[in-house]
Amino acid sequence: MPGVIVILVIACMSTWSAYIIGEFKRQYPHCHSVADVGQMWWGPFGRELFGAVYWLMMTFIAGSAYLSFSIALNAISLHATCTQVFVVVGVIICYGLSCIQTLGKVSYIGWVGLVSIITSVIIVCVAVGVEDRPSAAPSTGPWDKDLVIL
Repeated sequence: MPGVIVILVIACMSTWSAYIIGEFKRQYPHCHSVADVGQMWWGPFGRELFGAVYWLMMTFIAGSAYLSFSIALNAISLHATCTQVFVVVGVIICYGLSCIQTLGKVSYIGWVGLVSIITSVIIVCVAVGVEDRPSAAPSTGPWDKDLVIL
């Protein structure tokens, strides 16, 4: 139940944020980026400051994604390829996908993502459903999983 509450709170916060951003965009149609907002607030200094902070944030996000990608490839591969090689593979894939210039082609990537997420959820559900007894459960006799559906 607490997880459902957290999901609902985050959904409400996301919806409210999208509404506020939409209203701001309607009122200031010339703003296209965070740096433009910095320009509105503090002039050229604000534009440079907001641009630099946004660049730094995106650098950390990309680095986190590359690290996660390399850890995932290390986990599913059976050979000892260096982590840096997996990071380079992730960078090449990301670079190739980020070079798409039109939104029409991005929708295909969205479909690939949707199919991947649905497939992974189904795999996890099947794996959990057919899982044998955990090592801590009694090896013989009936065993109750103590599942409660609220």
